[in-house]
Amino acid sequence: MQFYAVAPFILAVIARSTRPILASSVLIGLSLAFQSFVPSPIWSFDCVISRIWQFLVGTIVFYMERSDDSNITKSRTSTTTFVSVVVLTVLLLAPKLSQDVIYEIAVRVMATLLTASIMYSSTSMDEVTSLKPVTRVLTLLGDASYSIYLVHWPMIRFAKYVEIFDSTG
Repeated sequence: MQFYAVAPFILAVIARSTRPILASSVLIGLSLAFQSFVPSPIWSFDCVISRIWQFLVGTIVFYMERSDDSNITKSRTSTTTFVSVVVLTVLLLAPKLSQDVIYEIAVRVMATLLTASIMYSSTSMDEVTSLKPVTRVLTLLGDASYSIYLVHWPMIRFAKYVEIFDSTG
């Protein structure tokens, strides 16, 4: 099942909540716990329930942007965005330093939070225009990676189906 099949229902529940950031946070915690504590790699990584927390971080960014809550500090600066982009790039291009599950979870959480920081700090038009070259590069990378994802997964499934990678023969 794809996230986009269940997203409208989840987002409708969150939208009807009196505290959508809290509702999203609870769902993020449950989903991240599911991903972290389920031993099967298929369930802990490929299942929608275990990945929904990453999508819901974007929901929190959306509600933070709309919030008039004075407790949320809106520090939108070019520096914040630039530092987040640099750290995220280094994190994603760095070699895998450990096989430990906690390391993998920490990298996923850091990458997701840095992405949320970029999304939140880039919502002001002044910052977006001052980072136009970076924004264009990130947009191209995002578009390309999503297209590659959409194409490669059916090809891998087909290859497994016709046993192209079967070495016992």
